[in-house]
Amino acid sequence: MNQQRTPHYTQLSILAVTLIMPLGAYSANPLQSHESIEKAVHQHILTQIDGENANIEVELNQIDSRLSLQQCDQPLQTEVRGVGELRGRIAIAVKCSSPKAWKFYLGATVRQFGNIVVAKQGIPRGTVLSIPDVRLDYTELSQLRQGYYQNINDVVGMVAKRTLSADKAISPNAVNRKQLVNRGDKVTIRAILSGVEVRMVGEALADGANGERISVKNLNSNRIINAVVTSNGIVTVTL
Repeated sequence: MNQQRTPHYTQLSILAVTLIMPLGAYSANPLQSHESIEKAVHQHILTQIDGENANIEVELNQIDSRLSLQQCDQPLQTEVRGVGELRGRIAIAVKCSSPKAWKFYLGATVRQFGNIVVAKQGIPRGTVLSIPDVRLDYTELSQLRQGYYQNINDVVGMVAKRTLSADKAISPNAVNRKQLVNRGDKVTIRAILSGVEVRMVGEALADGANGERISVKNLNSNRIINAVVTSNGIVTVTL
């Protein structure tokens, strides 16, 4: 006598559903999406960088797909790990305090691109820079650790402290403002009081470029005063 077997369709159906249902379906608490973490980090970086004169590229490290963090019931908090500029390789801390506190670090690479002032050709030391000496060049700013200028007018009138290489960034420590007064020079002191100007002779006790404040000895009274360099051989003090 043949025995009829009970079909196993029910058991197989349950197994199939088990395999295709997402893991989160079994979690009593919803999980924080990886996309929301990435968005918070990306937004933090963009708000911390002055992008007015630069184009910014942000590359985030990939989050491990196995990472499971309970969903935060308030906006995620972000901060930079360590101290320094937001460029190159960095790490951003993403934090949640409620309902369950957690912290996660996400690495990122930040690149900034923009126009910088470079020398058109080799410029000898001591040269007073003029517009024909320089040009703008579009490059990655993140690599320029010594600093740079982005406006040609900022370097015009500067003096090269050393030989400047062609097509290289002109950094702030490579140039000086042109000295309009040298230490020991006889200078004209313009003393202004209530719109009335009095001129007298003085001696500069320090070098000075336009706009710099230096000490000057009044040769009439032998008093030492602080005055602002305003022109070649002229300093001004407002009383």
